[in-house]
Amino acid sequence: MIRIMCCATLLALAGRSALPDKESHTARTTAFPASCRTFTVHYVAKVPGVAAGGHRLDVWLPVPRSDAQQNIAGLSVKTDLPHEIETDFGYGNSVLHAWNEHPETSTIDLAFSCTRFEEDALGKGQNGDVSCMPTPRDLEPDRLGAIDDRIRETARKITGGQPDALAKARAIYDYVIEHMRYDKTAPGWGTGDTLRACRVGKGNCTDFHALFISLSRAAGIPARFEIGFPLPGDQPTGKLEGYHCWAEFWIAGTGWVPVDCSEAWKHPQRREFYFGNLDPNRFCLSVGRDIRLPGMKGAPLNYLINPYAEADGKPAGPVSREISFRAGDAAAG
Repeated sequence: MIRIMCCATLLALAGRSALPDKESHTARTTAFPASCRTFTVHYVAKVPGVAAGGHRLDVWLPVPRSDAQQNIAGLSVKTDLPHEIETDFGYGNSVLHAWNEHPETSTIDLAFSCTRFEEDALGKGQNGDVSCMPTPRDLEPDRLGAIDDRIRETARKITGGQPDALAKARAIYDYVIEHMRYDKTAPGWGTGDTLRACRVGKGNCTDFHALFISLSRAAGIPARFEIGFPLPGDQPTGKLEGYHCWAEFWIAGTGWVPVDCSEAWKHPQRREFYFGNLDPNRFCLSVGRDIRLPGMKGAPLNYLINPYAEADGKPAGPVSREISFRAGDAAAG
């Protein structure tokens, strides 16, 4: 409670901050210097009607959860479709499942308030997130997050001679930043294909962190994938287009420690910061990869950020969505 009150006070000072740096997907800067940031999000999906000859269209949307880094409040769903909130298999992500049995198009407006805290897992005497212990899955390969002989040998070379898991994770972090280039021109970017990232050395945040996670797991360090949206640091309201993802690794006695390799690559002056710290200009929608949703018939999802739909049990085309945010919580109007 004290943290949220302090956040509101600090946000009032945001207008005194510096202008933002330019980025490839969306501007995220230190224009909001507060240690936390409160905002309201509307995630609106346009659900198609049932095609001629069909019987039912199911759609799933990610629903954010509260954890050590963010507090979710005022969750509301506005739609004329029957729906329920369920939990995915494997990661415990919350998911809104709705279904349409009529030819008319419908919308789903998922709204919530989020207070996101700046993470500092290694400094100021704070510990990382210990609310969720690692599982065996955090050491296993994903479908595209491979751990083969090449990845194991690379991890061995990177971490050789390092005294402990934290030093090994730092060596992997530095390797990823130096090996990769943020580049969305080479074919195949954005899938989080570890072997491609290792071979090509180019991609977006998904590719950076797939490589970090695979190398960490190969070195015996539990690691996991988180995905959500970045907020412009210099704006109190706007639309959110491109997603953003990051990774966390587990250190016994400390907990989950965040890293943002792609942001560190873009902003080399913040390389130290993004090892163990995250700014509050973001929110997380889901954790993990190869996600199986309750009731889905298709293959597991690479990651969960966009609506997913099935028509009569078969994967359907993409469902359009629009995401917007504004400063403050729902109660503030």
